[in-house]
Amino acid sequence: RLEGKIQIYLPDLKYSDDTLALRYSHAPDYFEAAKAGILEMYRQRGPYSLNEDGLMNSGVIIRHLLLPNHVENTFRVIDWVAEQFRPGEVLFSLMRQYVPCGNANDFPELSRKVTDEEYDRVEKYLFDSGIEDGFVQEEESASSDFIPDFNGTGV
Repeated sequence: RLEGKIQIYLPDLKYSDDTLALRYSHAPDYFEAAKAGILEMYRQRGPYSLNEDGLMNSGVIIRHLLLPNHVENTFRVIDWVAEQFRPGEVLFSLMRQYVPCGNANDFPELSRKVTDEEYDRVEKYLFDSGIEDGFVQEEESASSDFIPDFNGTGV
């Protein structure tokens, strides 16, 4: 029903490991469903396009948030994107902005920010993957200053 109505899709591809998806998000079969959704978004929009100012006109930006202690999950997300798409087709955004909040303390493995060593490993893996188009984040992005109150103000 959205075909022809969306210029830019911005899906998250959080988990390649369904055990993590179930544990943290209560989302069985997450990876298969997310992959199918992203492939459909790409089918609808095709390769991304930028205007003369470098602003995106249309396409898909796949976002992935690196979680602490789950580097292998991120490697598999990167592998899937690299296998499915050629340079010039989608943008990939590797996000470093994880800040433990909410129920994170219920999961000791998520009760800290991503370390420099974890991010450096993942960034190197990304750069070696063949994915050429996209974004990475600086360490400063992992700040509670970027977390909205989610109380309905400011909208």
